[in-house]
Amino acid sequence: MKVVTRLRRACFIAAGFLVITAAIAPVVSRAAANDPDADRPIAWNGLATASGIHVNADRSQGILPLKDVFFASFPEAESDWDTGSNNARASLVFPGPAGVVAVGTICEQVLPQAFGPSAIPIPPSPTFDPVCRPAPTFPLTTQADNANADVRTDGSQIIGSGLPLTVVTSSGVAHADRNYVGSDTVVGSVNVVGTSGLIPASLAFRRASAGIVGGPVAAAAVKAQDTDNSTLHIDSSVAHTKQTWDTDGALLVKASTTLKGISLLGGAIRIGVLDSESTSRTDGRGIATHDEHITMGGVTVAGQPASIDETGVHIGGSSSSIQPLTDAFNTLLKSAGASIKLASTTGTSEGDNPKQVSSEAGGLIFHIEQFLNIPNNADTYFANFTLGVAGTQAISSSERGSSPPESEAAIGGVTGPSDEGTPATPPSETPGAFVPGTPGSAGTPASLNSTGRKPGASVLGKRGVLNQLEAELAGFSIAHRFELVYLAFAFAFVGVCLSSRLLVPRPRRIS
Repeated sequence: MKVVTRLRRACFIAAGFLVITAAIAPVVSRAAANDPDADRPIAWNGLATASGIHVNADRSQGILPLKDVFFASFPEAESDWDTGSNNARASLVFPGPAGVVAVGTICEQVLPQAFGPSAIPIPPSPTFDPVCRPAPTFPLTTQADNANADVRTDGSQIIGSGLPLTVVTSSGVAHADRNYVGSDTVVGSVNVVGTSGLIPASLAFRRASAGIVGGPVAAAAVKAQDTDNSTLHIDSSVAHTKQTWDTDGALLVKASTTLKGISLLGGAIRIGVLDSESTSRTDGRGIATHDEHITMGGVTVAGQPASIDETGVHIGGSSSSIQPLTDAFNTLLKSAGASIKLASTTGTSEGDNPKQVSSEAGGLIFHIEQFLNIPNNADTYFANFTLGVAGTQAISSSERGSSPPESEAAIGGVTGPSDEGTPATPPSETPGAFVPGTPGSAGTPASLNSTGRKPGASVLGKRGVLNQLEAELAGFSIAHRFELVYLAFAFAFVGVCLSSRLLVPRPRRIS
């Protein structure tokens, strides 16, 4: 009797469970659809870098054994996005990864080795706790990540006043979540003071060009001015990155820079605006596109129209003045030890699964060098200014977290899920950071061969096998919800039968 009762209860419980499952499966499915990662590839990664001005300085023999120690970018924007992390950085001045965490590196690596029982017997803690716990962060860089989706740094301030390099900062904003990542940084004027030899060279060029265009009277009217000592001046600069998934299901990675009011070599050459843009886009399947370009407007040399390409500066104007102006300008370049040229733009699409799309706009390269007869350090010292650098990279596999089913239609016209194929393995290379240039060459954003960045996307990310199994179970419940209801009726019918009095033995009568 107890066995029948238990079976009857089990049937009713099973029937109720199946009805509830069939009822809530569509609701759960609609809730899962709100997950931004639900239909994205199981492996993907995006990287975008943008630098309004990137400068690196050194000497031919190297000031230090390390390469490219002295470099900075301003303004700088970067975003790095994959299956498990969201990162976006906005820097008014970016001194490189080591410079951003310089104090923390000293606290964690240098002080424990310099101070201790085997060295200077001063315990690092609590001696340096006021500085190292916690170590201060670089104030001109802000980072958005999984823990802090929105960050910003504001306030106009003058950095390097009275020094050879002066930067007027403005603001930096970064955002990072599962819907999109992006960063925007704005810097006001930038000015770089030239060497002592630039002043007479700039004045001589202005007089020569005035005489060529306007005659002896115009040349005699040219006087020395403060801008003769300005190697580089920029009125404003903006760096921007953004990554999102577009309506076609493709990872769209963008980076761009805009510089206005560019003046080189004491105003000898002026550029009204310089725009650099880089875009990489792929869905890991049929979409794999890239676009990169550099545009300039208002280019003049001594007030005459000019153009700049990979070979250098080309002066226009009247036919009678082109060659004399070109000769005078080349004399200025030689006196200042300078060269100006446009870097190349490149884009590639590689691989099948995953697809990897890369794009780069190398910007405008302004190189200046001078031999300094410093005792024991006589050498040629140089500085590279790369204006308007933008680079992007998009990587995506073809498999999705919830691939469309391929099985035959079930009852109700809804198809069930199919088994997933074997996930593809991402490329072994890790997306790189900006690699500073060498003498006379541009820096390389998003270099695939550089190191120092964390690895790219893992095969399943943080969603993992459990989330994939959950998606398959939800799909199965939706596809077979009518069968679940029919099965619930069957269990309920069995429970009703077990409740029949025919199965209850009658008590025996005692005669």
